[in-house]
Amino acid sequence: MANETLGAAAYIKARLDADAALVAVVSTRVYQGVAPQGDTYPLVVYSLQASRDINALGGLRVCTWPLWLVKVIGSNGPAALQGAADRIDAALVSRTVVETTIGGVTYETQCIREATVAYQDVSDGRRYDHIGGLYRLWCRVKP
Repeated sequence: MANETLGAAAYIKARLDADAALVAVVSTRVYQGVAPQGDTYPLVVYSLQASRDINALGGLRVCTWPLWLVKVIGSNGPAALQGAADRIDAALVSRTVVETTIGGVTYETQCIREATVAYQDVSDGRRYDHIGGLYRLWCRVKP
């Protein structure tokens, strides 16, 4: 059985990269985990927060429900990031199952937002705003 985390991450990256309005703001600066040091802002970062497997009798994994933090980060105030945060939401939330294929394995994925995220931090004397959400994906290997 494949690791559905790969399928979920690929879903997020593909959906964000395909949103023209988001790309107009962050260009290609969409990263899993952490952004490279010294990169230009604003940028998008997404990371796995937790996951839960749904198993059938006999230990057969039916699907995985990973929870991902997806946020835009910038230093020009939260209002400057709101449009990008809205585009993240529009790109990720899906009413239908979306298929993503990686290395010959096809994953079926669907996504909802469970909560909003908004906070600030300071690095090297500069304030950075983080705005986005916690997104719950349903992901399985296509039977």
